[in-house]
Amino acid sequence: GQPIFQFLGSLDRPGAIGTIDANGHRLVFDFFQETVRDSATGQSRRYADLPAGSAEKNAADALLNEWARQRWLRHLQGG
Repeated sequence: GQPIFQFLGSLDRPGAIGTIDANGHRLVFDFFQETVRDSATGQSRRYADLPAGSAEKNAADALLNEWARQRWLRHLQGG
């Protein structure tokens, strides 16, 4: 199945966003520190330091795109 999207704070101005999949794998973007944490590696890396085209950057971008999608869906629902 699809990973579950989560956010800490409000959807428009969260402190962090993340996903968790059926296997318990988490990917978290921290807006305050501008870092991405991957539970598979246990490491946090600055988003700006992720190499273009890398699996880590692609995963972080997919997470940010999901956040944008969630915000748009809420807007369409009148929220």
